[in-house]
Amino acid sequence: MTSRRRVLGLIAGGAAALAVPAGAAAYAHWTGERTGKVLASRIRLPKPFTVPLPTPPRARPARSARTADHYQMTQRAAPVEILPGTRTTVWGYDGIFPGPTITARSGRSISVQLLNSLTVPTSMHLHGGVTPPHSDGYPTDVVVPALCGDAFNGGRMQRMGHGMHTAASDWTVSQGSKTYEYPLMQRAATLWYHDHRMDFSAPQVWRGLAGFFLVHDAEEDALPLPGGDRDLPLMLCDRSFEADGSFRYPRHDLSCTSTPGVQDAYMDGVLGDVQLVNGAPWPEDEIPAARHRLRLLNASNARRYHLRLELEGGGTLPLTQIGGDAGLLGAPQRLDAIPMAPAERFDVVVDFSRCRVSSHVTLVNTLADGRMRQVMRFRIARKAKDHSHVPARLSSYTPLASATAVTPGTSTSAAPTTGGP
Repeated sequence: MTSRRRVLGLIAGGAAALAVPAGAAAYAHWTGERTGKVLASRIRLPKPFTVPLPTPPRARPARSARTADHYQMTQRAAPVEILPGTRTTVWGYDGIFPGPTITARSGRSISVQLLNSLTVPTSMHLHGGVTPPHSDGYPTDVVVPALCGDAFNGGRMQRMGHGMHTAASDWTVSQGSKTYEYPLMQRAATLWYHDHRMDFSAPQVWRGLAGFFLVHDAEEDALPLPGGDRDLPLMLCDRSFEADGSFRYPRHDLSCTSTPGVQDAYMDGVLGDVQLVNGAPWPEDEIPAARHRLRLLNASNARRYHLRLELEGGGTLPLTQIGGDAGLLGAPQRLDAIPMAPAERFDVVVDFSRCRVSSHVTLVNTLADGRMRQVMRFRIARKAKDHSHVPARLSSYTPLASATAVTPGTSTSAAPTTGGP
């Protein structure tokens, strides 16, 4: 049987003279595995490309010192407009979806004081962060709602659907709020933060608990890459909606306070039938004919993407990958398409200068059918000067090697060079 890695390689390698089966059947065709079941919305859905692409607001520090910034965020329920003319109640960081984008500097520490004003416990995880254990946001380190006082403890958490996995002593419970510390001793990279609560991460992220966390450094600053309005964070995810506009999700417990899990039909994963980018359905972005940096994040629960840029009238635009989950690549890679699993990030530069004014470029997912094949559209609004370019060399770093691994508490010279996780 063809391996999953081989499948992704075949999809990404545009030179392979192989007919790709249409839609989501491609992955199952090669691997024999299903990737999820589509949950149909019960509301009339908007036409693609009728909503402008929103940009999540940048978080502002509550206070700053010489070497650190301190942020405050509140997890709370709030009505927002996702589908035009309809209000959807999200569980959002500061009541928005996606949450505010935190912009940080490598080596400059950040703390985030998180207040939980929801009705359920949460755990905030910085995905891709080099983070101390007490601030990792591991699934059993939870912040219980501020209004619940001492109602939650390790034993109570066991009874909230978690008893099959954990003992009472496994839980770390913070009442109302918790401060997460991020030293950020790491390279520039596109990270994201999201809920990580044991057994309930999927439905709580589905309801909106996710946001970007961008780390910059001097090495990246020195590169002539597109910046400012031409540096676009794009959070891709799918959702389904009830007739009243609320999120639809096939969980056993609608309140997320007792029984975990989803209905049996969705055990392989829940796929929505509405494609969102930065919380908007099938949006369109008006851009100048110039290079743009796209920070692509797959924040879907189960949906995989094989992304391609299609030109109006035929043909495609290449994507130049400059970074991934861990930060900048050593050198750029020219790609015809990008395969993305949930939680993956790809930083790419796209040169739109060859596109004529008033034309459209559509980002599509060739692993989906129907309207879910459409992701978003770029409309070329005008010509523009562009002094950016992608250099042949992006970053210098030391690749990881097993010989450099050490056991905690030992010196490098005394550490074993083989074995261990």
